[in-house]
Amino acid sequence: MARSRDPGRHSSRQVLLPPRRSRPGDDRAGAPFPTPREPAFRALVEDSDDGMILADGAGIILYANSASEPLLGHRPADLLGTSGFAMCRAEHLALARDAFARCLAQPGRVVSLQVDINHAAGGTRTLTVRLVSRLSEPGVGAVVVHFREFTDRNLDQQEEEHYRAVFESAPIGLGVADLEGHLLVFNNAMMQPGGYTREDILAIGNVAHLYYRPADRERALAIAQKQGFLWRHEVQFRAKSGSCYDTLLSLAPVQFGGRRCWLAAVEDITERKQAEAQQRQLEAQLRQAQKMEAVGQMTAGIAHDFNNVLSVIIGSADLIAGALGKEAQLEDLAELRRAAAHGAAMVQKLLGYSRQTALKVQPTDLAGLMDGLRGMLRHLVPDPITIDLHGIRGSMAVVDPSAVEQIVLNLVTNARDAMAGQGALRIDVRPTVFEEGEAPAPWMSAGAYVQLSVTDTGIGMDEATRARVFEPFFTTKPPGAGTGLGLSMVYGLVKQQGGYVDVGSAPGKGTTVSLFFPQLNV
Repeated sequence: MARSRDPGRHSSRQVLLPPRRSRPGDDRAGAPFPTPREPAFRALVEDSDDGMILADGAGIILYANSASEPLLGHRPADLLGTSGFAMCRAEHLALARDAFARCLAQPGRVVSLQVDINHAAGGTRTLTVRLVSRLSEPGVGAVVVHFREFTDRNLDQQEEEHYRAVFESAPIGLGVADLEGHLLVFNNAMMQPGGYTREDILAIGNVAHLYYRPADRERALAIAQKQGFLWRHEVQFRAKSGSCYDTLLSLAPVQFGGRRCWLAAVEDITERKQAEAQQRQLEAQLRQAQKMEAVGQMTAGIAHDFNNVLSVIIGSADLIAGALGKEAQLEDLAELRRAAAHGAAMVQKLLGYSRQTALKVQPTDLAGLMDGLRGMLRHLVPDPITIDLHGIRGSMAVVDPSAVEQIVLNLVTNARDAMAGQGALRIDVRPTVFEEGEAPAPWMSAGAYVQLSVTDTGIGMDEATRARVFEPFFTTKPPGAGTGLGLSMVYGLVKQQGGYVDVGSAPGKGTTVSLFFPQLNV
């Protein structure tokens, strides 16, 4: 490295020149060779008021003149071998790297930009910078960087600070990207929905990598280019975790740093979309509940009328049987009476669904009740199917024990039929408490319950079937194999006891029917 021959003359302004390559054949490694133009070079750069840096193709500083010290706050000697990008403020780093890349791509052409740097003495300085690549020129072999302080900064500082405050504190994401997608500046709200840090975004660089589906970006740009802007277009972006989040994207063309760019506004609507989905689900559940209530009322009326007719038929059959003595005719009447009795049983199921039957609720240990059904369940379910009962003793609920037994026998019968002779049946009983918003279904109230679940490993149900399982006369069984009233009765009896029913199922995954009965307050 060459230094002034008169130390006293330049004691306050040390001049540093770039190392010069040896002449061909000179075996003194790194030995400088004199150039007749060195005095002119010194006069040109050392007496200039502009800061000047020579950098290699990676941005490493090879030389800095004396005027650079007040502008940057670093002594020229301290800058040698460091990266020029290290002084840039984080929000302008992408802008500086992009300008440097354009400079390298266009040798001899001046590239200008305005950039904020961190001054060594503290604070921020705004510099007007001009770069030109002369890497291929003999005698230079560097990128020449001229810079000076932005002279209008004092006049515009307050206004700029106001704009910066608005930009950074905006509740929606704001950013500027060039036409190729390189992100130049962005605010904090741009990072937050995806869980990114500023360093993450700077490392990603191009906004194309932030789209969850590349086709979304192509479609958004096509619309923006066609009509000159994009307004609140729904787009999904990729979060740092790899998941996606929903946004409304707006684009407007701007000039930034002398270049055509897109100003992007990104509004996170993930929570709104989730709320809308939950609202649709609640509306569907309300419609289903209203439909079930209407069907229940209609069913109750039909059942009462039908019951009256059956009562007349059974009574008349008894009178006729008493008046006749012929055995053959008595057999016919007995068949008539059996058919009427079967019809009466169906009426009871309809009344159970419509919650018209009288129940006698009392404190009941559901675990003990299920334990008492073991023998009956074993007779009901063939041997290849295993039965597993798990119950926590003392799980006291306020229910009608007979009604609960009837409910469980219906559920076990359905589970047996769904498993086609082989599989596993499990019955669980346990107390549970749901705080506000914790219940498995949004229509359930918070509180203490005893949960009784019947799980099978059968064929399961799709969503369309699951939505209709409690409707009267709906069945997936072949004609003659079921009335479609079993689960309707379950629904009515559970609701009549102040409980809730939840069904979980998927094709090939089996089914779990969970009943929630009010827990006894002790």
